[in-house]
Amino acid sequence: FLIMQSLWRITQRCFSASLPHQPVMVTETLNALNISSLPSEAIVVDATFGAGGHTTAILESHSDCKVYCIDQDQHVFESERFQKLQERFGERVIPCLGNFRKLQSITRLKSGTADAVMFDLGMSSMQVDSSRGFSFRSEFEGELDMRMSPDIEITAKDIVNNFTEAHLATIFHKLGEELAARRVAQGISAYRQKKEITTTTELSEIIAKYVRKSRINPATKVFQALRIYVNDEINALVEGIQEMEYVLKPNGRCAFLSYHSLEDKMVKNFLKYASGQETHGQTESKPTFSLLHKKVIKPTKEEIQKNIRARSAKLRVAIRTEETKCVANKFFTRVSSLKTALQC
Repeated sequence: FLIMQSLWRITQRCFSASLPHQPVMVTETLNALNISSLPSEAIVVDATFGAGGHTTAILESHSDCKVYCIDQDQHVFESERFQKLQERFGERVIPCLGNFRKLQSITRLKSGTADAVMFDLGMSSMQVDSSRGFSFRSEFEGELDMRMSPDIEITAKDIVNNFTEAHLATIFHKLGEELAARRVAQGISAYRQKKEITTTTELSEIIAKYVRKSRINPATKVFQALRIYVNDEINALVEGIQEMEYVLKPNGRCAFLSYHSLEDKMVKNFLKYASGQETHGQTESKPTFSLLHKKVIKPTKEEIQKNIRARSAKLRVAIRTEETKCVANKFFTRVSSLKTALQC
């Protein structure tokens, strides 16, 4: 029975991983943002457009809202999927090429004008299921790249072949929370003395020699760490939160979908502090947010069965108060210890 159960789980994961992009927790996100009850001509910001699953659902749920679609991957806006979305919804779809860390400048939204802002911090299937260097799966073998934008200068290939063993171990430990970080770094250092590491499969096979087998692929955490480092995702999220707080209007809502503990801790602690709760021994006397839910929202078992990529998702939602000041910069520079601890 146990063998059959394991085979069934493997089959489910392979099947759902091979399906077209499936947005995560769509109903929960739209309900949390109160999309259907937003005012006429409401302004919504999808800070991580990707394959457009959430944006499509938002546009379908509101008769005349406009969605500012932010993505730093130019392939997204050149895709047939996006062209069809524009044909269907016209001027209600506003493409914004760039990183959400520059949300205000690329959308040109003024302070306090957005009714809702959402961040889906996961990887798009369009990126993972491609040969652009994001995936450790053999069918998507490609050169080690992992850049979400061509404007980024460093690649994963540069890192694994040129960074010191100690630096690699730090990246894998802090950004991937990989317990075998030192062993993997040593293995990479030994391998590259004989041959340059160029492909995702090559790196994945090296990692597998030093990481214990578990429910997830041995390369998962190291690939995560490299992707975060290449794209400067920690700093980008910090700046994105600051930008979100600036453009969101009073009583506007923000939603964050995160998929690993580093991002979730940053979002959780900021919202906790901004809502007036004691965080790292400090309390904000004039809260800029109130929490919609005290506990994190997780996907249902049914959704996880249909879409295995939803299994680690966590949704956090908050409502902007009437307080006009912003506290995100203060929190991340003076209060939070996490960002400093993650510097690599």
